[in-house]
Amino acid sequence: MVKKIFFTGNGCSRRYLDASRIKSYFEANGCVSVDSPSDADLIFLTTCSYKKSKVDECIENVVKYESYPGEVFVYGCLPGIALERLKGVFHGKYLVTKDLGRIDEYFPDFKVKIKDIPDANYVLLEKRGFKELIGTFFSRFKPNMDFFKSCKNFISRSALDEDTKNLRILRIANGCLGKCSYCAIKFSTGYIKSKPLSVCVDEYKKILEEGCRHIVIDAEDVGAYGADIGSSLDELFTSLSSVDGGYDVVWSIWTMSPDWAIKYQDVLKNLVSAGKLTRIKVDVQSGSERVLELMNRYPDLASVKSFFKHVREVNPNVRFHSQFIVGFPSETEEEFQMTISFIEEMKFDTLEISGYSSMNGTPASTLEGQISDETIMYRVKYMQNYLRKNGYKTRMQRHYMSAEKRR
Repeated sequence: MVKKIFFTGNGCSRRYLDASRIKSYFEANGCVSVDSPSDADLIFLTTCSYKKSKVDECIENVVKYESYPGEVFVYGCLPGIALERLKGVFHGKYLVTKDLGRIDEYFPDFKVKIKDIPDANYVLLEKRGFKELIGTFFSRFKPNMDFFKSCKNFISRSALDEDTKNLRILRIANGCLGKCSYCAIKFSTGYIKSKPLSVCVDEYKKILEEGCRHIVIDAEDVGAYGADIGSSLDELFTSLSSVDGGYDVVWSIWTMSPDWAIKYQDVLKNLVSAGKLTRIKVDVQSGSERVLELMNRYPDLASVKSFFKHVREVNPNVRFHSQFIVGFPSETEEEFQMTISFIEEMKFDTLEISGYSSMNGTPASTLEGQISDETIMYRVKYMQNYLRKNGYKTRMQRHYMSAEKRR
């Protein structure tokens, strides 16, 4: 029987929420987590594969951890998005994100089942042994004049961006209603599955009882909550607010599509005006309406601009985060500049800029006008330089960049 588990991976925060729940599942069945893969009976590898470079990274991790004596278990988006590549290097157990409920099939001797383990409200960070961490560091950075800057960046990537002592995540749904033409994530996460209203409220009460006052309302698309169960985001927010009277609570929304943000604009404005909602992530993806239509995203940029403007008017301190893709098939230089102009006009507090990655099975992968990797990388770097010149701190990772407005 499995006794010692090593948790690791390259997953997003939602997959690490899953890993936190799975860790509790193993612990409830008498297992313990360990800090080194060398000591583990089972190496639980959580994966993110929304773009090609992430798939490559996952495959490298699978091969690396297969060299340890413990059994490797692959979980997350890799087997849902790139199963054939996984099977090319791995013949062990795997589980796709949307099938988490089937994990009991792999551990039939466990008395406590996954359905008896509540969803996690905190992120399980990647664990790596000290020797492995040091080895990874020196494989990436060589001592030179930029050495100490590299140290700082490496440490910042390994740290949490938030004070987790007073922050918890309330995940209200899994999956998505959207049909974005570029997205492979849905192959792994599936159609939206909202948590029942009563479950959300109970989790929220528990978070408050633990003393946490900053709650991240999280889903692949927060606005779609309830579409599958006859409820709505408005009803959810009303129910949550009915039990937090007397608490000094702040919320962040992570993530919401523009169409839902516009639909719930009045609800969001009231929360922002009251100082309860302090941060909203609305992923726009492009400053070109033609490109947005090809992406199968909400294309009415005038309405999107109006949303940001009117919400900011009720409380200028609200923080907006957004995500954009550059180098989408047939995107012209002029349309790329339109994205830059949109970002400049909206003055986002934080940004994610991703170079387009063509993923097998997505409609966008068959579009005409596929753009070269060189051009995509040029546009990402151009965007980085532009943002730096305009008051943002930036951090680059392959075809991905994050940026935060200096304060």
